[in-house]
Amino acid sequence: MTLVESLTLDLGYRYSDYSFGPTTDTYKFAGNWALNEGVKLRASFQRAVRAPNVVELFEPLGGGLFAMQREPCFRADPTQTLSDSGYSFEQCARSGVTQATWDRGGPDGNPANQYNQLAGGTLDLEPEEADTVSFGGVWTPSFIDGLSVSVDYYDIEVEGAIQSPDEEAILLGCIERNEQCDRVSRGLGETLWLGNATPDNSIFAPYSNIGFLAVEGVDVEVNYNFDVGNLGTVNIANITGFVDSFEQEDFPGAGVVQCAGIYGGTCGLPVIDFQNRFQATWATPWNVTANLTWRHIGGADQKFQSGEPNNIPSYDYFDVSATWDVTDWGQVRLGINNLLDEEPPLVGNGTTARENGNTYPGVYDALGQYMFAGFTVQF
Repeated sequence: MTLVESLTLDLGYRYSDYSFGPTTDTYKFAGNWALNEGVKLRASFQRAVRAPNVVELFEPLGGGLFAMQREPCFRADPTQTLSDSGYSFEQCARSGVTQATWDRGGPDGNPANQYNQLAGGTLDLEPEEADTVSFGGVWTPSFIDGLSVSVDYYDIEVEGAIQSPDEEAILLGCIERNEQCDRVSRGLGETLWLGNATPDNSIFAPYSNIGFLAVEGVDVEVNYNFDVGNLGTVNIANITGFVDSFEQEDFPGAGVVQCAGIYGGTCGLPVIDFQNRFQATWATPWNVTANLTWRHIGGADQKFQSGEPNNIPSYDYFDVSATWDVTDWGQVRLGINNLLDEEPPLVGNGTTARENGNTYPGVYDALGQYMFAGFTVQF
């Protein structure tokens, strides 16, 4: 039909009855509309659920440590009215700070920026629910052979996400809003870190159905294949990701935190709001395939209570590699990742629990330039 090369509707439904009590309904509505051979549109709405696993339900309560940049009620100068983080005695008293401790400067901070937590499984967890909306399209122009461009928008919201609430968010919720104070128990010297983690000397943070997580963004992908005469073929692929919004609430009433382009504090790992990956692949007629990759990671600002933040700039990495099919049964490969030997950003100890070696190996190349070589033999 005119403007209808093809039209597809995809529907799905699932009813689940879990042995520990709850029942759930999940479903999806998805459609694909090809106006012609060059233009295709797509859209979907999906309700997804995830039931708590065995660990989240039954892990025994145990003590551990969580990272926090500073003790919010500490005063380097006891003559000051407010703590170094800007809190009054009335606010800090909600978390268990006595007048005597406040008068001497408040609870001491841990030099290692580590504080006690008590965490484990919870039997009254409910399945988490997510609503996902996405729509986009693919353009394959007939006048440019080998070119394909796709753009997709997504909006994902998770209600009652199952995870351990952020301990710092619990502490600050008590100090700032007089909420969740029953989860804060100051022990020796009212420090939250002297001695072992016990119910009387820790922040209680077992798995729970936190408030919500919500992310919204756009992905753009471009692919282009072309011949280079008798020198083989080249494929160029570029993927760009924009995160317009990343909101989270660690527990109902904690307040919504915007984490797009932010790291540290309740946001944890850097939430990069702009990333780009460009890759050029040259398949030569000599059984050698060469690759050049450019990885761009946008900057991230530090979520800080007070003082000068340690913002992370944008990073660019270049990788080169090649494979050589020596025979039908043997292949040689070699390459260099992080060709220019870019050093990773340094962040302060205690900025977030997932830092390692004062950086974020899951986001940045922590080891600098990395060279590799190998071979494969099939028989």
